[in-house]
Amino acid sequence: MRGGTSSGTPVILTPLPSSACDRAVFIADVTVPDGTVMAANTPFVKTWRLKNNGTCTWTTSYALVFASGDQMGATPTIYLPTSVAPGGTIDLSVTLTAPSIAGTYKGNWTLRNAAGTRFGVGTGGSYPFWVLISVTGAYTNVYDFAANACAGTWTSGAGSLPCYGTDGDSRGFVLNPASPSLEDGTVGGSSLLTFPQNVTDGYIQGIYPAFSVLSGDHFQATLSCQNGSTGCNVVYRLDYQIGGGAVTALKTVNKVLDGTTYRMDVDLSALAGQSVKFILTVQANGVPTGDRALWVTPHIARLVLSPTPGPTATSGPGADLSVTITDSASSYVAGTSVTYTVVVTNNGPLNVTGATFNDTQPAQIALAPSTGWTVSCAPDPGALCTAGPVGPYIGNITDAINIPSGKKVTYTIVANISSAATGVLSNTVTITPPDGVPDPIPANNTATDNDNPPYADLQVSLSDGVSLYTPGGSLVYTGVVFNAGPSDVSGAQVSIYLPSNTTQAATLSFSCVLDPGTTDSSGCGGAAQTPALAAAPGSQLDTVTIPAGKKITYTIGVTLLGTITSAYTETLAGTLISGTVPLGVTDPNTGNNSASDTDLPPSADLMVTLTDNSSTFTAGGTNTFVAVVTNNGPSDVVGGTFTLNKPTQVNGATWTASCTPDLGAACTPVVSPTAVTDVALNVPAGKKVTYTIIMPILNPTSGPMVVTAYVANPASLPDPVATNNTATDTDTQTP
Repeated sequence: MRGGTSSGTPVILTPLPSSACDRAVFIADVTVPDGTVMAANTPFVKTWRLKNNGTCTWTTSYALVFASGDQMGATPTIYLPTSVAPGGTIDLSVTLTAPSIAGTYKGNWTLRNAAGTRFGVGTGGSYPFWVLISVTGAYTNVYDFAANACAGTWTSGAGSLPCYGTDGDSRGFVLNPASPSLEDGTVGGSSLLTFPQNVTDGYIQGIYPAFSVLSGDHFQATLSCQNGSTGCNVVYRLDYQIGGGAVTALKTVNKVLDGTTYRMDVDLSALAGQSVKFILTVQANGVPTGDRALWVTPHIARLVLSPTPGPTATSGPGADLSVTITDSASSYVAGTSVTYTVVVTNNGPLNVTGATFNDTQPAQIALAPSTGWTVSCAPDPGALCTAGPVGPYIGNITDAINIPSGKKVTYTIVANISSAATGVLSNTVTITPPDGVPDPIPANNTATDNDNPPYADLQVSLSDGVSLYTPGGSLVYTGVVFNAGPSDVSGAQVSIYLPSNTTQAATLSFSCVLDPGTTDSSGCGGAAQTPALAAAPGSQLDTVTIPAGKKITYTIGVTLLGTITSAYTETLAGTLISGTVPLGVTDPNTGNNSASDTDLPPSADLMVTLTDNSSTFTAGGTNTFVAVVTNNGPSDVVGGTFTLNKPTQVNGATWTASCTPDLGAACTPVVSPTAVTDVALNVPAGKKVTYTIIMPILNPTSGPMVVTAYVANPASLPDPVATNNTATDTDTQTP
């Protein structure tokens, strides 16, 4: 806001004795022009552009200071960041927060010189400059990701994860701590504690059900490593997906345990009007040691504007006609009927003759004279309507009625719903006063009753609790088909994946436990079923009835072939359970109708690095090489081998080797005149072994000296990345 007089009494300042020394001229509102509308409790930065119109330089001992009015949480004194010579300009900023109550707020600010004397803008430097805003509403939490954690689908590189999980699960886990301790020492509210899969660069991810975004919505959360999580080093990522489209990143934040937290605030306005699935991901930066990552109060905030004044009632004589409609239901079933009760009331003061009642026929009502709808009415004494019953017929219902002041007319409408009906059944009724009779409150002349189509959210989960399989071994899965309602499901189909009997499994069997009221067609509730397997994968179908709030729990056992290999790892999905609701019932969230659990064959990515931290060697000298063998998992290595052949420049009679294993690892290097070997190398997943080889250089000799280290898994354990099984270091001879 420019300086000078304004609404209210201006702040008059006492000028310096030499009025020409310290004076300012208002140039522009760089941010937040006067009258900017803001939501309650919104932080913002106000910036003014001022010119030094005096004869004295404004040094960094000068300050921007609060003078009067509404301080709005600002720091009262802010020293200038740089000096401003006479004739120069500067942008001065202050951070404020919009008050929590709707209204108009104004804060007056001035400058202060090094001697403590204030001055401003305008004539004689006697007026303040100000910030003026209008607060119209507040943000409210409309979706809590922590409270709805288990509405999401949680996965890691190990497959599906339970919600909530178990602390310490190597596959990764999500928990809902009541009062989490943040790394800055504070205690958080409703939160998610996420831990990625315990492998290098492992991740954990939660995909939430679709959410309808409105303009102005924000995703907000505080990101923090859990207090005391030494080694925490993660990447937080907020993504979204619309329908079956591509997953798109909204925000990525790197976080380490450094005693601070990060406030994530993402404006979702670009997604307004769309049904959006939000995806929360935490990924380890390297090995996930201590990666206990908190999402504190993750939610979607929505701006709720202050209510505007309602319409002013029309003055003069008239009649306030009102109408209501209800069928006392929130959903409908195609092929049945609903009964509406409609009440038209004259709230006076005038009597009404010749008002028009109308009910527009919804599309779901059967368009046949014998099955459309029927209407009848019951007037209060002194009122008049077409009593009926009239119908069944097609088309809109229209009736001319007379209603004395204080009386009402009640309609009963029986509507037959088409067997092919879909979508929301919306029935709107209106009452229109006759010409010449004003209605002071026209807003209540219309009423609508909405019924949703029947729907049931069928949810499926599946897990065997492991991430690796053993060829020739067995896997036992627990699968749950749950009807989250609100409608019952009859005739849904559950599909159990049957693996190939030539490449994957020898046998599959399944049994089930039925909640009260549930049924199935396979008979798995009475005895285990053993469907025949074939060379080509197939499926076992089970037709089920599941009332709202009930479930069927399947136990599925698979005996793997001893010949199964890594070639089938990506296609082995455990046992896939897929549930769909029957015709006539819709499912609002088809994304949770199926679940899969993928188990990998035993394998270990064993890698080696080699260096002597030098690019040269000297005849008669000594070079020390360090070889680091790392197991990137997922399986432990027992009985691996390490080999480093002696280069020709090294004295094979005097070279030495030693090793340092991580906790749980083991190594036994053997030195011969031609090589260093270790055939008893044991390295658990995520661990390493460090070899130190001291090489005395012959004299005379010549170069270059090429040193290569090799590692290998035992023959029974595949290595998915063979390219990192060798490492070479080349040194040139010094002159």
